Amino acid sequence: MGDLEQALKHHEQSVALRELIGNAPGIADSLSEMGIIYLTRGELDQARDMLEQSLQMRKKLGNKHSIAETLLQLALVERERGNHVTAIQYFIESSRIFRHIPNLLQLSEALFHLIITLVENQDLETAYHYFNELQLCAEEQENPFTRQRHEACRGLLLMQQSRMHDKIKALQIFERIAKEEIVSHELTSFALMQYCELLLMEYQVTYSPDTFAEFNRLLDDIEKKAQNARLHPLIVQIKRLRAKMHLILMDLETTLELLEQAKTECETRDLMLLKGKVEEDLTRILSELKRWSQALWDSPEELKRSLTLTVKDLLNSSKKTPKSITSKEKSIKSLTDTEVKEFLSELRRNMKKEDQSQ
Repeated sequence: MGDLEQALKHHEQSVALRELIGNAPGIADSLSEMGIIYLTRGELDQARDMLEQSLQMRKKLGNKHSIAETLLQLALVERERGNHVTAIQYFIESSRIFRHIPNLLQLSEALFHLIITLVENQDLETAYHYFNELQLCAEEQENPFTRQRHEACRGLLLMQQSRMHDKIKALQIFERIAKEEIVSHELTSFALMQYCELLLMEYQVTYSPDTFAEFNRLLDDIEKKAQNARLHPLIVQIKRLRAKMHLILMDLETTLELLEQAKTECETRDLMLLKGKVEEDLTRILSELKRWSQALWDSPEELKRSLTLTVKDLLNSSKKTPKSITSKEKSIKSLTDTEVKEFLSELRRNMKKEDQSQ
C-alpha cells in the first residue's frame, strides 16, 4: 500500500512542477503513471480520467509510441469496467501502432491482453488468430516477457477446451510460470490465479488433501500481497475462488458471504466486469440451492444417490423441518433468495449439531 501511495504523491508533485516550467511531455508521462496506479488499485474512474488527459496531450505531441502505451492502458480500464467492445478496439489500435513502429516487446503485451479479453468475450476464433501472431513475436524475439505471455495465452486457450488432457497441460504451463523467476508481477499473478482455478477443478474431481492445501497456501500468499498493495480487482478474484472452494465443501453460508463481499467491493470500485461475474456466480449458486432444496424436501434418499459424498451429512440433516419453512405444501422453488439462504443455513446448523452429538 505504501509504495503505490508514495508513487502517486510523487507523480502529483511532478505534474505541479512540470506545469510551472511548461514540460508537456513530462506532464503527460506523470498523468499516465498516475492512471496506471489508479488502475492497479481498481479506482477506474480516476484511472480513465488521468489516461484520457495523457492521451490527448500525447496526440498533440505526436509521439506514436506513447500514444500506443496510453491506448493499451485505457483498454485495460475499459475491460475492467466490462466494456469489452471498446477495450478490444483500443487493444487492436495499440497493437497496430506497436506493429508499425515496430516494437515486438510491447506488441506482445498488447496481444496478450487482447487475447485474454477475446477469451472473456467468448470469441475464441479471433483469439486464436492473435495467438498465432503472438507466437511469431515469441519466435522472433527471445526474451522472458514475450515467452511467458505466449505460454500464458497457450495455457488460457487450453483451459477453454473440454478434454481433461488439455486442462492438465494448462495446469502444467501455469505451474511452470508461477515457479519461474518473476519477470512481471502481472504475469505471475495471472498464472497463479489460473493455476488456482485449475487446482479447484482438480480438487472437485479428486478431493486430494494435497491439492486442497496447495490451493489455500497459494491463495493466502497472493491475498496477503494483494491486500498490502490494495489491488482490488485481484482481491475480488481471490474471494471468488475461495467461494467456489467453500461451495465444494458445502459451506454455503461462507460461499454466499464471500460473494456478497466481492460484489460490494466491485460496486465500490466500479469494477463492472468483475461485478458481472460475481453476480453470475450468485445467480447460479442460488439457482442450484433452490434445486437442492426442492430435492431435499421431496426425496432426500433419491438425492443421496445422485450427489457427491460431500453433501451426505447435509442430506441426513434434511429430515428435520427447518423453522424457516412453515408449510410442507409450500414449494421451495417459489421461495425468495433470502428464504433459500435461511433454509440452507438451518440445514447446515442441524448438520453441525448432529456431528457434535455423535
